[in-house]
Amino acid sequence: MDDMGEIENILNRRQYEYELVELQTADDVDNALQQECDQQECEQLPKTDSVDPYHSNFEPIAIAKNALPKCSPSFSWGRIVSLSFFVFALVLLLHSTVEDSPNDSTPPPVLEPNEMEQEEAYSHQSTPTFSQTPTNHSSTSFLQFGSPFIVLTEGGCSGTTSVGHYIRNIVSMHGFHKTEHVSFEFLAANQYNSQKHKQKNQYYQDIVTERNMTKEGEIENYSDLVIESIERAQEVAIETKSLMFFKASVEQYIKLHSRLDDLDGGASSYAGVYKENILDRCICMVRDCFHEVKDFGISVFGANGTEADLCFDRRFHPEVDIQAYFTNVKGCLEEDEWRVNFICGQGFDSFSSENLFLFETSMEDNDFEASVNTWMEFVKPLLQDELEWDLVASALEEGRGTRTEPSSQESKVYNYEEVKEEMTGINEWEGQERIR
Repeated sequence: MDDMGEIENILNRRQYEYELVELQTADDVDNALQQECDQQECEQLPKTDSVDPYHSNFEPIAIAKNALPKCSPSFSWGRIVSLSFFVFALVLLLHSTVEDSPNDSTPPPVLEPNEMEQEEAYSHQSTPTFSQTPTNHSSTSFLQFGSPFIVLTEGGCSGTTSVGHYIRNIVSMHGFHKTEHVSFEFLAANQYNSQKHKQKNQYYQDIVTERNMTKEGEIENYSDLVIESIERAQEVAIETKSLMFFKASVEQYIKLHSRLDDLDGGASSYAGVYKENILDRCICMVRDCFHEVKDFGISVFGANGTEADLCFDRRFHPEVDIQAYFTNVKGCLEEDEWRVNFICGQGFDSFSSENLFLFETSMEDNDFEASVNTWMEFVKPLLQDELEWDLVASALEEGRGTRTEPSSQESKVYNYEEVKEEMTGINEWEGQERIR
């Protein structure tokens, strides 16, 4: 390539301007050459009278003016040498162009480690969006599959149905799947989900069926059977690279948590969820006829105050006005307050459902971002370093602004004035009542 560079320098230095001079006879050649030599005080070139323009090999030639040295003592040698030099230069230039073409097979330069990191960083930059395509991490994840993520809750009416729904959305948006047959109510192992027409814990039911267990034997060994069902699910989670997550009430957690931390397939991780407004939860529990509040009130028809039997099914009949009639509101509030304090005192992060679901009752960007940030912290134990803000936002987007502000508690409590009077002066419960 050194010769090539020298030739290119010569061509550039002379600043070639091409003009075509068509020479058809020996006289044209001699005249053109002589004129150029006269200007440069060159020797007189010999005449080429002997050249027969009709029978010689001297064809019309395109000459680049000032392209080559044209003053030479002999036309036959100097001119040929000059033309040869020009042709040679063109050949080398064409060869250089081919070598530098996009089809060059020369391997790319090897990047140093810091350059590689910078290159990768640039290639992953993107504009944030709330409609991201789900990511596929099936072969690249470093998560410990088989380690359950358990959401500790007060029990019913704490928003956990929606919590489970959005966890599934977030997991899916990150390119993962929940473990097969592991419902969010997995620890209610002996129950049947009548709405979905399937067992809440199919692994538990399989064990009971395989061993042909009696109801008495099932009750006696219930905790052992639940742990065994979790271990079976762990094997499936590890094999299928799927994620296990389910909720635990305070009672379930107290009974099982020491064993949940010693599972063969991986220790459990936790997060807590609770209602900040404990009166809201008490009202919901009484309307749904939950067993935990049977000593605190009953569910009644709002029209006449008679006891209602819709209980949980009232959620599927919004046209029916079902209200709570409290017989001991202080007892209910004290019980739930203990549960909230228990959840918040377990040494792992806990979150209020009001903060988690703020985005459902607002279209404000600040509220949505605050909810996304809360969910980022909430599901961190489950997705760890795989967690991405934009994907969490995409998973929550569907519920944005879909609910109205909570309605008046007065409209849900049949004996509201009594309840309000009973709560008056109790500092820790001030602000729980909401009237509008």
